[in-house]
Amino acid sequence: KAEKLLEEDVQKAAEALLGILNKATGTLSKGEQEEIRKVATEVIQQLQSIPPKIITEEGKAIAKVDAAFLTKNMEIATKLLEKVKAKGITVPETNILTVAMKEEKSSEIQFQKEVLTFMDQHNNHVQVQFPNIKVTFAPNAIEYDDTDQILLQMTPMKKGEIKTNNITYTDYNTYDIDMVRVIGKQRSKINQFNKKVELQIHYQASPLEEEKLGLYYYNEEKQSWEYIKQGKQDKQNKYFTVSLEQLGSYGIFHYAKDYVDLDQTYTEARYAIEVLTAKHMIKGVDDSHYAPNQSVTRAEFATLLVNAMDFSLKQYQGVFQDVQGTAWYAPYVQTAYEAGLIQGQGEGKYNPQGKITREEMAVMIARAYEYKGKEATLATDGFTDEGEISSWAKEVARKMKAEGLIKGVGNNNFAPKKDTLRSDAAVMMYRLINGFEVQ
Repeated sequence: KAEKLLEEDVQKAAEALLGILNKATGTLSKGEQEEIRKVATEVIQQLQSIPPKIITEEGKAIAKVDAAFLTKNMEIATKLLEKVKAKGITVPETNILTVAMKEEKSSEIQFQKEVLTFMDQHNNHVQVQFPNIKVTFAPNAIEYDDTDQILLQMTPMKKGEIKTNNITYTDYNTYDIDMVRVIGKQRSKINQFNKKVELQIHYQASPLEEEKLGLYYYNEEKQSWEYIKQGKQDKQNKYFTVSLEQLGSYGIFHYAKDYVDLDQTYTEARYAIEVLTAKHMIKGVDDSHYAPNQSVTRAEFATLLVNAMDFSLKQYQGVFQDVQGTAWYAPYVQTAYEAGLIQGQGEGKYNPQGKITREEMAVMIARAYEYKGKEATLATDGFTDEGEISSWAKEVARKMKAEGLIKGVGNNNFAPKKDTLRSDAAVMMYRLINGFEVQ
């Protein structure tokens, strides 16, 4: 009965289920408990999904959350949850109330002060859902005491392609999102929040395309789109999430940098360079060139590692005599040192401008891999030129070979004493990042 009523009226379905629970005596069977758990979960989820009243004005959807309807829904949900628990049945609990908008068009969702007060008193968060975007916030993230209502405004933006400095940005969903405070007839944009607002944007892309996707914010002052390093990508469910201190224009872009000197670079390196450039982990030597056959310095490789590990930069503390605090790489060296990824070359020196050899690179990659809690196995067979590998790098080289992070330069040779090239460094970083993603 409750299941049938769910299709018509969730409040009536909840009342029917409460009636069943009130009449139930004795111990419920496992089958009965599972049936009640299933229906109760669905009922509570629907009670916590508040259908707004929507009208359309000049093409914009104006949605209002009804305070009386919200209050009644939450009272019934609380009563049902208590009754289910009393019967020893566990159901998923959440403090998030959802407001679902079926269409993705310019919209304004209105939250009256009494709605915000009710949710705040019950420690609820609100999540406004559109087909491809979700905005989640706590009512007390906003100063609303002297406010008549708070408006969440969302406008889809179609940017198409943007080309600049040999870069093509392709729009995969962009939005302008704002919160507005209304007092009488006055409206003012809310620029800062007491707590962070979570933004989730979905996309549709092939596995190859999504490697080069990123979350961006439009900087009004600079009049340009800026990459958000903190954006987290969920490839399985195809969305990006980020916690924000301010709203504005946000979007997912496919980033394609056109380097003119990659034609002769091997396929894996070219792809790795393109992906890591799109993730803003590596840069070219200028707007048009990557210089794939140029050697990597120890300072540059420390920077690559820190970017791959997604560390917050540390202020330089003078850990090495030959690293000046004013050098661009100083905070990266400090960060990598504190994480145990680098140790220097003895006598308090790091040799930042020295070329990093392939065996040194392997050791640093192994430390990064283990820092993330990964356990590397030891390969049963080493490289053909294993005799040329320094004693301190032999075991590491075998481990990194077993994990697929290093594969040599051909004919099962590792070339341990050769300089690491910028093309190879990109490949190592790409493999390392993918290694982190494997559970």
